[in-house]
Amino acid sequence: MVKEDETNGITTTIDVSSLAKGTYLVKIHTIKGIATKKLVIN
Repeated sequence: MVKEDETNGITTTIDVSSLAKGTYLVKIHTIKGIATKKLVIN
């Protein structure tokens, strides 16, 4: 499974196939600041 998200106009792809089912908080650091996104894997 691959999670793709767009933050501040930049698309990021993360391979989440090795993660267990659950809810995760992903913190993204960029030159424009920090964004926290919720990721739910069913």
